[in-house]
Amino acid sequence: MGAGFHFAGREEYLSKLACLVEELKPDLSGVAGRFGMADDLDDLAQDVYVKMARHTPGINYVKRGYVFVSFSNACIDLKRYRKLRAYVQLEDAPLEMSYEDNPLDRMVNKEQSAILDESIRLLGSKFREVVVLRRNGESYEDIANYLGLRVKTVGTRLFRAREFLRARMSA
Repeated sequence: MGAGFHFAGREEYLSKLACLVEELKPDLSGVAGRFGMADDLDDLAQDVYVKMARHTPGINYVKRGYVFVSFSNACIDLKRYRKLRAYVQLEDAPLEMSYEDNPLDRMVNKEQSAILDESIRLLGSKFREVVVLRRNGESYEDIANYLGLRVKTVGTRLFRAREFLRARMSA
């Protein structure tokens, strides 16, 4: 077999792509092992197949190197996703506020903080994720990259979460 396949039809493309991904699995296993993801080989290979099948509609040539690059990127994405999940423990995330030296201010701030913490926990998971990450100092761009969203989507979710929190805090 050469460096890739030439063909014309979509069905032939999908068939050749599936064969190529399956043929490369032993080599892809080594790549997955270097990323510490050997147990996820089948899932990652399937993800690569699906992404390539979905996002290359007009292609009529598949290179083995392209499969390796796509597979490596899938490993990196999964590793980032797992790192994020380890970083953001939503139920136990610290939601700290600074307190003033005045005992009355401290008491009021603690009460408000408790209400805010409870309100954040009541948010839906997709809103809670962006709020917790933002409160931990992450930029909109970083949040978008971590969660695989567009920056505008992060902004929209933060806006809607803030609206919910304002309503809850004023009640």
